[in-house]
Amino acid sequence: MLADSSDWQARANAGDQLAAFAGDPAVDELLGRLLLDPDNTAVTVATAEALLARRDLVGLRVFTLAYGRADDDNGNDLNDSMYSVRQSTEDQDGLIGRLRLVALDEDQDVRTGATAALTWLGRA
Repeated sequence: MLADSSDWQARANAGDQLAAFAGDPAVDELLGRLLLDPDNTAVTVATAEALLARRDLVGLRVFTLAYGRADDDNGNDLNDSMYSVRQSTEDQDGLIGRLRLVALDEDQDVRTGATAALTWLGRA
C-alpha cells in the first residue's frame, strides 16, 4: 500500500489521492497516519492540503483530528497547510465557519483540534 511505503513521494501521493475518500473509517485512519508522518513534511502537507481543498466537514474533521494529536513539528506543517489553502481560495470565511462547526463534534480530539486551529487563525 502506498500509504505505508518507505518512499515519501509515494506516501504524499497516497495522501493526496486518499483525501477524496475521507469519511470511510479505514481511509480516515490512513489519512491520520499520513497527516502525522514522522519522516517527511511533504507527506503531511500534501495530505493536509488535499483534505482542506475538499472544503467540506468530512475532510476538515479528519484534518482536525490529526491537528489535535499533532506534535510541534507536525502542528507547524498543518498550520502551514491551513494557511496556504486559506490564502489560495476565496473561501477564507468558509474555513472559519466549518472549523466552528467541527469544534462541536462529538469526538474530543476533533474538538480540540478545531479549537486549536481557530486559535492559531486568531478566530477562537
